[in-house]
Amino acid sequence: MKTKEVYGILFTLAILIVVLSLLVKSPAIEAKEIVEKGFGNTLWRERSLDVFGQALIVVVGVISVVLLFREEGET
Repeated sequence: MKTKEVYGILFTLAILIVVLSLLVKSPAIEAKEIVEKGFGNTLWRERSLDVFGQALIVVVGVISVVLLFREEGET
């Protein structure tokens, strides 16, 4: 075997071991807990900072696209 093939096999095995260890060790979230809180409560009371951060990212993206396609003489 060539050196690159050996490194490729070792790298693939290492990634496979990491992925499997993450899947085995992480407990599954029960759907009952999520349903009891409600979507609106979770979104606006517990994750409101995330929502505002994502809105800011969208606004910055829109401004960037507008500036990207702006004509040369416009202000």
